Amino acid sequence: MLSKAIEFLILGLLRAFDLITDIAYLKLSNFYNIYLYYGSIACLFAPSIIITISNFLTCCYSVRKLSDFCSQLLYYFFILFCYPSGLSGVFYFFVLICYTAPSKDTKDIEAIKKHKEKMHSIKYIDKICKISELIFKCIPQMMIQIYNNEYANAWTAIAYLSIVASILSSLSTFFSFCSMIDKEIKYENEDITALKIQPMKQVSNGQEEFYQSGFVDDYV
Repeated sequence: MLSKAIEFLILGLLRAFDLITDIAYLKLSNFYNIYLYYGSIACLFAPSIIITISNFLTCCYSVRKLSDFCSQLLYYFFILFCYPSGLSGVFYFFVLICYTAPSKDTKDIEAIKKHKEKMHSIKYIDKICKISELIFKCIPQMMIQIYNNEYANAWTAIAYLSIVASILSSLSTFFSFCSMIDKEIKYENEDITALKIQPMKQVSNGQEEFYQSGFVDDYV
């Protein structure tokens, strides 16, 4: 739990550093044409807009109660404003630090279910955020800046700093995403194996004890 919280914090700080250098680049650099300037601005907001649209549609089709819909909608708009600035990383850091997961030995099915739902929600949003960040922000922003620097002869100190910040943010996001996918595949395979070899219930001392295969979500 702690290691994942620290990872969220570091990624959030890298995104914040990347955003600051991108804004500084917009303010201090000369652009070859107006289209590159507005394209660079669009890249700053594209990930959060894509994330919000995706989660809004998911919210519409998956939530039945109006109260749940409103609470999730407010949460997604929170991500809209906090993700580009890196504040979402700080938010998830404190969420995971303060959150207490069920014990591995617990037989409280309701607690296990709620734990799985919370972890699934965090994983889903985290995955969408990382994909959107790479496809709609990091890579296009670097391409625009490199193209502009070449044609406008704008290779200044802030230009190099912005490129370096984008590379660091992109690499950290990419490796974090790959690690997340690798863990999902690993635990999915373990769950499948456990279902094949582990009995669903075992009689001990005249009582039935139920075993929940793979309930502990090691994502965190």
